[in-house]
Amino acid sequence: MYQYFLGLDFETANAGRASACAVGLHLVDKRGNVLLSEDLLINPEDDFDAFNIAIHGIREKDVQNSPHFPAIHRQLADLLKNYPNTLVVCHNAAFDMSVLRTACERYRLPYLCFDYVCTYRIARSCFPDFYSFTLDSLSRKFLLPKFKHHNALADATQALHLLGAMQRKMSACSLLELMDMANLDFGVMLERDYKACRVKKKSKK
Repeated sequence: MYQYFLGLDFETANAGRASACAVGLHLVDKRGNVLLSEDLLINPEDDFDAFNIAIHGIREKDVQNSPHFPAIHRQLADLLKNYPNTLVVCHNAAFDMSVLRTACERYRLPYLCFDYVCTYRIARSCFPDFYSFTLDSLSRKFLLPKFKHHNALADATQALHLLGAMQRKMSACSLLELMDMANLDFGVMLERDYKACRVKKKSKK
C-alpha cells in the first residue's frame, strides 16, 4: 500500500504550536531499510519557555544559527516529492500535525500533502487496558529498545518501531488490517485542509 514510512516528531519552544524548534525525520522503505535519519534544529523566532526546555533540553542559544521553518518546509516538500507514496507516522499525531499546520499558516505556506497515522490512537484503540499510552510507556510494554524520549529523532524513530510492534502483536497481515482492527481512518494532509486520524464514522443506512 505504501512504499515508504516517515517517522516524524516536532518539539516546540513554548506552548504555541507555531514555535517548532526541532524536527526528527526517520525514513525507511517497506523492507525496513533506513533511507534518511535526521535531527534538525529550527530557529522558531520565538521565546523559549522553561517548561518546554525542561522537557527537551533545547535552549535559545542552541538554535541561533539554525534555519527558520520555511527551510524545513522546503526540505520536507522535497523529501515527499522524492519519495512518493510515503506514509507519515507520529505518536500523538494531533500535536505534530497541529505544529505543522500552524507553522505553515504563520509563514503563509501551503500545508504539505501526505497520509499519516497516529500510533497513540492505534494503541488506545487496540490495547484499551494499558495504564499509559505515552511513547516511553508503550515502548517498555512492547520491549522496544531504549531511546531518549523527547529527542525529536529518537521519538520519530521509536514511533516507527512501535507501529511495527503493534501490528505484530495484533497479528495484522498489513497496516490496512491493523487500521481496520483499530477502527481508525488514515489521516490526510492537503494543501489547505486536513482529515484527522480518528475513529471511523458509522455509515448511514
